[in-house]
Amino acid sequence: MDATEDLAQRLYRLGRDNLRVTLFAGFGLSAAVMPTTSDLLAIADDYAESHPGTAGLLAALRRARARFHGDDVRILREYRAAFTGWLSADAFDLIAQAAVLQAYQAPRGDDHSGPRPWQSIEAAAGEEMERDIARWTLPDGVAALGSVLARSDMFSSHVFTTCFDPLLEIAVARSGAEYQRVTRLTDPFPADAVGIHHLHGYWRPEYPVGPALLARSSDQTGDRDVLARQLADRISETPVICVLAYSDGDGILAAAIRRVAASGKRLTVLWAAESIDEEEVGQSLRAEAGPAPVVTFFPGVNSDVLLPRLAHLMRLPVTLPERVIRNHRHTAWERELLSEPGTAPPDDPLDLLRQLDRRYQWERSWSGEPVAPRLIYWPVRLRSSPSVINMVQALAAAALSARGVEVMICLDDFNVEDAVGSTRRYREDVDRWFNLVSGSRLPQIVSLQEFVDASDQSAGDSPRHLLRPTRPWDVAREAVGERNPSVLDLLMAAKVIPDLPEEQLIAEADKIVTALVSRGARNLLLPFTLWSHLNELLLDRPSGTIMTLGGKEERRLWAMWRFAFDHGVNQLYNPTLRSLTNQSVMLRWPDEETLRRYLHDAMREGDWAEEGHYVWWLAQNAFLLPMYLRDLEPPSFEGVALDSWPAVQQALSRAAAVDLIAEHVSRSYLGRTE
Repeated sequence: MDATEDLAQRLYRLGRDNLRVTLFAGFGLSAAVMPTTSDLLAIADDYAESHPGTAGLLAALRRARARFHGDDVRILREYRAAFTGWLSADAFDLIAQAAVLQAYQAPRGDDHSGPRPWQSIEAAAGEEMERDIARWTLPDGVAALGSVLARSDMFSSHVFTTCFDPLLEIAVARSGAEYQRVTRLTDPFPADAVGIHHLHGYWRPEYPVGPALLARSSDQTGDRDVLARQLADRISETPVICVLAYSDGDGILAAAIRRVAASGKRLTVLWAAESIDEEEVGQSLRAEAGPAPVVTFFPGVNSDVLLPRLAHLMRLPVTLPERVIRNHRHTAWERELLSEPGTAPPDDPLDLLRQLDRRYQWERSWSGEPVAPRLIYWPVRLRSSPSVINMVQALAAAALSARGVEVMICLDDFNVEDAVGSTRRYREDVDRWFNLVSGSRLPQIVSLQEFVDASDQSAGDSPRHLLRPTRPWDVAREAVGERNPSVLDLLMAAKVIPDLPEEQLIAEADKIVTALVSRGARNLLLPFTLWSHLNELLLDRPSGTIMTLGGKEERRLWAMWRFAFDHGVNQLYNPTLRSLTNQSVMLRWPDEETLRRYLHDAMREGDWAEEGHYVWWLAQNAFLLPMYLRDLEPPSFEGVALDSWPAVQQALSRAAAVDLIAEHVSRSYLGRTE
């Protein structure tokens, strides 16, 4: 019988006989998916090379490699000391976090969600990623150990690990059990959850947030006797210790075992790893007094083989990861079905949202399971005149209101010239657009400036406002001060710079710098003022029943909202209009002739028929969509019904068709009678 099978059988018999075992699991437990020591060095090099002002650090790292060439463990210690000396005491935590995130598969897609490179992961963001258990890659051994911990009492919640990753917690959660991290050796292990103690720190901060994540050898050296005594108290509670893929490099476990032996208690130690120096380890465990522990070594044991075998012997299922749903759309066939002639918009609001997605490429983002919204929350920046984008969003909101959904418009009217006149014109246009949809109910329009002014005076007067921050400063303090998002995310949320992947931002660095220099900082206030009003609404409404309405350029705003707060709202985004800003005059025209000229000019471009182009966007959202939402028969051109983008695109080869589109769109936008 080989060592792996021998140990699996030994552990199985211990569990069968109801003997409790204390488990010590080392870095080897996660080795199949976590970076090696050499990989950690490469990650640290990448960090130092990609950040400005690190010339001194880079020189120190080069010296470390030259001095300890080939000894990666000693090089890593020198690297950590260099990061501490040149940057800060907790700078190396970013390297550890980057290593852990190699096992996390962030959502992909247009929203660029997930952690950004070298972004410090704070407690709330880390917890959110840990709850998303399907996106973590687990080694076979960790997955099997999660099942053993969740479905048996063998280890009696006495689990210690030097791993700083959350993979063991993820494995327990996938197996359907609760877990609890034990942050101090003096804390009691939980009776109703799987207790896990990370001896060398954890990959992210805990509550309350401490100054550093990972334990430092210098910290541990001074308290080694204290730690050994505390650990001895722990391991004395069980008669058997299983040490798996654990080197005990700091010697604290060996010191604790010697203390237990000196107290007269007899211990059985099962020590397994792929490589063991049995003589050295055995010598470290011998006590000067008391019975010597009975130590059995199991060399050549791989946890990814041992633990699945143990789970099999115990007849415990190993929970496989749930299917990861990626944020990719299979659009090649979907968008052939942009319209189905004769099909009226559905009466159910959730079904209508699905049709907006399927037919017109509107995007929905759910915080949980899709549910019909009770409130459409529509933030709008007040300008001197509404745009055709405002019209398109108003018609979608009107159609939802006709299906029983309340609509509230939050008008960002700070620093607007002639705010009274602009608000009046906006209200008149919105009311007219809503009235185009049969059965719609007019929206409530609130002034953001009036709300903020009132909240500054009254927010502290009622205890209900203690539930959520409803003043901009309180929101900013929680969203930025406590959750610590990256500056890049904040700039994108406020739309100071475009929401693009990092590689595109780097490629357009000159444009980004120009934008940062030329734009004022006023927009940075928008997230906090807007969220303060939304928090006021959430005092009386479940967050899952609210759906925000806006353009896709606001995705970062709501991604940051989810990062900042522990409750989600849903989003509805209309398709992106390429190369134009919300202030473009091409989105506002005084008469049909002007729009006709805009269309003819735009069609001189070779990509005018591509998705996101001005012509495509107007045809889809200001021509086809209003007819669908109003359940109108589409007009015909030369005997062909203009009921889909392919039909419109073919017709636009003729100037008369351009005139027809301009007429219908202007009729809706400007309010001409039919």
